[in-house]
Amino acid sequence: MDALERIKRISPPAHPGVWTEEDFRRAKAEGYRRWRETQELFKGEHGLFGDPISKFDPAFELSSEELEAIESIQVPRGGGNCPSYALHSFLRWARHPLTMGLPNPIEPWVEIWEHGGAISVEHAEFVDVSFAVRADDGSVRYGRV
Repeated sequence: MDALERIKRISPPAHPGVWTEEDFRRAKAEGYRRWRETQELFKGEHGLFGDPISKFDPAFELSSEELEAIESIQVPRGGGNCPSYALHSFLRWARHPLTMGLPNPIEPWVEIWEHGGAISVEHAEFVDVSFAVRADDGSVRYGRV
């Protein structure tokens, strides 16, 4: 699926999805792993949801339609300004000729939003992922990893 079409489908869920607490925990760990890997690969510092493309090709831009689409996306349960930065970085990575097709460092965070999780970030580095899951008895349980 095209990266832009994928993020356009993100929306707050009406009810808990199929992911478990462990799925959210794995996605968070993978998000951190990819961030560290990207920092090593491009030998530069960028925030967790930062844009590594801007470090080596600052002139590369998304179209105005893509930028408008990013601004209109409502991620589950807020998340401060990190969703806009993260979605912008996700799409730039997917569109840039040098990184297109490589594992996207923002993808694990997008997966969390796709499955109804919320991301809270402090100091551009410390992340809490909150979520709702359906317990075995059918009740809804809220958690954070």
